[in-house]
Amino acid sequence: MSARARLVRTAVAIVGLLALAVACSFLSLWQYRRAAESRAVTARFAAAAAAPALDAAPKELTDDLRFRRLAAVGRYVPEPQFLLDNRVHDGVAGYDALTAFELADGRLLLVNRGWVEASPNRSVLPDVQIDAGERTVLGQLDRLPRAGLRLGASLPAAAAREPVIVVVYPNAEELGFVLHARPLDYALSLDSGEPDSFVRDSGPAVVSPERHLAYAGQWLLFGIGALGAAVAVARGARASRTPSPS
Repeated sequence: MSARARLVRTAVAIVGLLALAVACSFLSLWQYRRAAESRAVTARFAAAAAAPALDAAPKELTDDLRFRRLAAVGRYVPEPQFLLDNRVHDGVAGYDALTAFELADGRLLLVNRGWVEASPNRSVLPDVQIDAGERTVLGQLDRLPRAGLRLGASLPAAAAREPVIVVVYPNAEELGFVLHARPLDYALSLDSGEPDSFVRDSGPAVVSPERHLAYAGQWLLFGIGALGAAVAVARGARASRTPSPS
């Protein structure tokens, strides 16, 4: 290999390693920012949970109302029930049971009744039946789960007439098509221990700050390793070009 070819190959390796180091640094900083956001959400969750419960469902869920507690009077709509797929609890696959709740003023509120385990046979769905008697439900307001990247509709058209429908990240408009009335664009996460509730996590559905910091540390180490490799390659190339003393 000619000296020029070796020089080009070395330059490409160094530039690639430096670019990798920069990319890892940006990813590390991004995870640090995500950790700060996670701490802020957790703090807002705790503060909202301690505030007095609202007695009327808001028209829309603003940031200052997210995680606020709500005591709502009305009745569940027994059919259709929705099962939010791809929900994991303690490493076990399952669904979140989402049920429409008709408020006293006629509006529809979506109630997330909690997590239920999925059967190994995915054609066998969990029993999430509920009666339509009037009641008061208590829980915390939150946004509907949303996918980072959404491809196509999340509600199978063929399942629209089923009593229990498996969905993936539905929006209020899609659910309203099946319910024949558009619900409010948020959900009430039913308190654990409430009648007809299932399993619910005690905190907000966010990645913990500690995990984000662990990821940030990993990316930082990768970046330092890439930078060290670039320095080693540069020193090796320099040493190979230095003539040995006679």
